[in-house]
Amino acid sequence: MKLLNAFSTQMLGADSLVSVRSISLDAVKKMAERGMLESCIGHADTAAVLSAVLGSEITHNRVAIQLQPGDRAVVAQLTGGRLPEGATTLPDDFNFVFRVIDIQGCDAPVDDPKEGSIHGAIMGAAEKIAAPFGADVTPCKDCHGNFVAIVSARGLYARVWDD
Repeated sequence: MKLLNAFSTQMLGADSLVSVRSISLDAVKKMAERGMLESCIGHADTAAVLSAVLGSEITHNRVAIQLQPGDRAVVAQLTGGRLPEGATTLPDDFNFVFRVIDIQGCDAPVDDPKEGSIHGAIMGAAEKIAAPFGADVTPCKDCHGNFVAIVSARGLYARVWDD
């Protein structure tokens, strides 16, 4: 998994759905200890400070990032301002906020499912959600090949699937 100090839509290699969730410092420390993180930290000072915060060596590695559907990354977002030149520890009033970024491919439309099937039941549930809004329902497969019904209209967007 890539360790980034920022995230930009320029990093996306294809049309994608992006989800973002918080992750604890302890969880990121464990990932670093286990060698699960590939450093893509573009600034030497940020890498040095992250090394101190995580208790594991984080190398400076300025690379171009291309994330594809199925990729996941951890973003170490520095808060408090810009690091002072040559910093090796986190200054007072500075902090890192950690987030996991998951990249999913866009859903690919498929034929309407057969009535009476589990996919038909999912479509029926999606149509009940869509009806009050006059929304459209599109049967799709997600990037993992799972059936999903997409509800969309006038700013409403929902995905209905069997969990």
